Amino acid sequence: MCITMAFEVHPSLKKSLLVNSHFVKLVESADLLCCATATAAFHNSKERFDPPKCHPNTRLAVLTKIMKWIKWEEDLHAFIMWVYGAAGAGKSAIAQTIAEMCEQEMILLASFFFSKNDPSRNNVDSLIAILAYQITLNLPHVQDAILAAIDHDPLIFSKSLAVQVESLIMAPLLPLAEAGFFNDPSSHRLVIIDGLDECSDRKVQQNILEVLANVHQPLVFLFASRPEQHISLTFNTGLLFSVTSHLALDDSYLPDKDIELFLTDKFQDIKATHRLHAYIPPQWPLPDVLKQLVRKSSGQFIY
Repeated sequence: MCITMAFEVHPSLKKSLLVNSHFVKLVESADLLCCATATAAFHNSKERFDPPKCHPNTRLAVLTKIMKWIKWEEDLHAFIMWVYGAAGAGKSAIAQTIAEMCEQEMILLASFFFSKNDPSRNNVDSLIAILAYQITLNLPHVQDAILAAIDHDPLIFSKSLAVQVESLIMAPLLPLAEAGFFNDPSSHRLVIIDGLDECSDRKVQQNILEVLANVHQPLVFLFASRPEQHISLTFNTGLLFSVTSHLALDDSYLPDKDIELFLTDKFQDIKATHRLHAYIPPQWPLPDVLKQLVRKSSGQFIY
């Protein structure tokens, strides 16, 4: 004879088991998220120690224009800004400075710094993971929703960029958007993506722009890149054309004055700290030499 014994689980124990099970799932999802994240892409990553940023009192006009756009004081129609210029124009330094400024003001939501020389961040594989990870830190209210999406689909990071954005950014942020959280210009709203042209695949670069242009929550995206033909074409057609503000790092922002200030300060450092500084003439370098260096730089800080 088979005897079946039924054990009744006490309600308090049942609740405890459910809570523990939920906690375990969150931990597993958090592990998957962390594993998919490229830590070198953070603006404050230790792997990017001493990253390039704007020299004090330089690029003030550019920084002011970007901050006014972020705070909805200019270009109200645009939720995307594209900062572009040739190699060495200071794009990454500007993006880094804006990231640090906005982090202090608690406006920065997430950032990603591409680098063609780093295999962990020269492709799109970890882009949405790292953005989602930073969102969980800056907006704890949506942490459970993001981790639940990963628990529902543990292979989410192998899906298309559009699917990842919908599951890990748009859907989790929707309740906050509907509640009016992002209506405040001082809320965490800014996403910075630097070095888009350093992502290894041109078609993927375009796909990143096209997918993020459809993020309907009121976030703002700051992109920085070289004005490659395919990137320029993407920004100047379709939806992106109507929602993007363009900022060219050209002569209109007087880079020569900033470069002259930078060089003057650095030469002063040399005269103050060099082990043979006592032998350096007070007028070194001569004004004509300084002007020649500024002229040769042609507006490129990398010179």
